Amino acid sequence: MATLEQVAVTEIAVHGDKRGVLAELSVHPGGPRCHVALTLPGHTRGNHRHERRTEHLVVFGPARVRLADERRSEQLEIAPGRALRLRIPPGIDHAVTNTGTDTGVLVAWHDAPPRADADADAGSSASAPEPRNEDGKDA
Repeated sequence: MATLEQVAVTEIAVHGDKRGVLAELSVHPGGPRCHVALTLPGHTRGNHRHERRTEHLVVFGPARVRLADERRSEQLEIAPGRALRLRIPPGIDHAVTNTGTDTGVLVAWHDAPPRADADADAGSSASAPEPRNEDGKDA
């Protein structure tokens, strides 16, 4: 039987910027990254792509998800009280905007850890839409 002495408690770093806060949930150093992002209303997370890794997202609405490849782009609107899970393969530009009035929640993880010898992340391609905050400023 388990005992209280076996419970592990670890403080994790919380990083903040104008969009809100982000906390890394990864348990194993060097393993796949997992994080939770709390995004303030009108702000955007992402607007990037991963060249070699698949990213998985769970996005809670209300939110707008923008996806783009070299041919076209599309938007998904997530209604309040709903959530979508997305599997985004390498090379797909993606951005998530909180379209609500409360703090938005996003959970993200990758299928593999970042490689030191690989260009794991890249900025948006020229064909991708540029997400903008509700105030019209670049995300």
